[in-house]
Amino acid sequence: MPRVIAAGADVSRVHIVVASQVIASDGTPALRGVDLGRDIAVLEALLESIDDVALIVIDPMTAYLGRIDSHVNADVRGLLMPLTQLAERYGAAIIAVTHLRKSADSEALRAVSGSLGFVAAVARTRYRTERKTK
Repeated sequence: MPRVIAAGADVSRVHIVVASQVIASDGTPALRGVDLGRDIAVLEALLESIDDVALIVIDPMTAYLGRIDSHVNADVRGLLMPLTQLAERYGAAIIAVTHLRKSADSEALRAVSGSLGFVAAVARTRYRTERKTK
């Protein structure tokens, strides 16, 4: 939030989601961390309640993967597809913050920690967007 304030943003338009309300096994309400694999419908309900969503920031991406192994390409792609579709429905951009690999690699595409599915999702979305505008 300090960077958002420093940038002069209207903080009344910033919504921070850190947990999802669930029902525990004993029937009582409980909170658990957001899991993008299980909480897309919850996120969509939130977006529906907010007027004119322009940007969704996920920081860091690995904190919201749930049980998904960030190094398994098929798992990452399966997780990102519904998120991408959600952003497209609301006309919102997504910034997914992630870490770079510790080993130096001169190729930027391989610098992202985890699966190349993270990078491929960006390239795929950009390609679809460019095709729509032509």
